[in-house]
Amino acid sequence: MYRPQPPPMDAEEVEAIFASIDEKIKQSTPNNITVTKSDIPEDDAVLSSLHQHLSTMIEARDEKLEDLISSINAIRSKLDSNQKHEKTITNQSILMTFKEVDDLPRETRRAYLSFIPVKVIVELNAEIEAKEGVLRMVEKDLATQNWVETQQDQEYSQ
Repeated sequence: MYRPQPPPMDAEEVEAIFASIDEKIKQSTPNNITVTKSDIPEDDAVLSSLHQHLSTMIEARDEKLEDLISSINAIRSKLDSNQKHEKTITNQSILMTFKEVDDLPRETRRAYLSFIPVKVIVELNAEIEAKEGVLRMVEKDLATQNWVETQQDQEYSQ
């Protein structure tokens, strides 16, 4: 099927659009996504690039979240082996594959890219922020436990 194309965008225009979307993602909360369909260009090549860009952002946040969870769980196991392990809670099952997105009509692709991957990124950002707070808390707990053990060791050695 023929899709009429707007004139191709130059690299600077594309970079500016991506930067604007990135900034709106930073300003978004899980209950207030500020990226809209009108922020998403109509150029098919740019839509594919944007999908890749958003997927890369998701992967980077996934890695950071996994590292945080691993650190939290490692510290918790030092504190008490019976403590519950942290897990990822962000639902990524709503994400479509590149082929599935590319097969969508342009307007549907724009709507999808303006919301679904953006929502996942925003939720991952919120989850990362929450897990960073948990990590600080368990680090303090471990430091307190180590201090108490040191004090007890000093009392016993006297």
